[in-house]
Amino acid sequence: MPPTSEDRLKDILDRVHLIERVTSGMAPDQFAEDEVVRGAVERFLAIICEASLRLPDNVKILAPHINWRRMNDFGNHLRHAYHLTDADEVWQIVQNDLPPLKAFVESVIRE
Repeated sequence: MPPTSEDRLKDILDRVHLIERVTSGMAPDQFAEDEVVRGAVERFLAIICEASLRLPDNVKILAPHINWRRMNDFGNHLRHAYHLTDADEVWQIVQNDLPPLKAFVESVIRE
């Protein structure tokens, strides 16, 4: 049985929580230097991107403030151009893009 939209939303939220846990208290330079944490965060982001890609349009339309296309593009980058992934870009995504995504997913799950 394929995952439902609710399954995918929970996958996204679970990975956001993991990212928050492994990056808690880190500064950008610490993140850039820690290959293990970076690798974990990049994997969690790839899962978030894949799960969001599979969300139906009727869910995505509820959050026009989230750049779904950019998320898809970044997921492709993580899968196919992983060797070019910039730690600063990943850090900015974690700091700036995940909080509104988390809030949106939490609100949808609550409904």
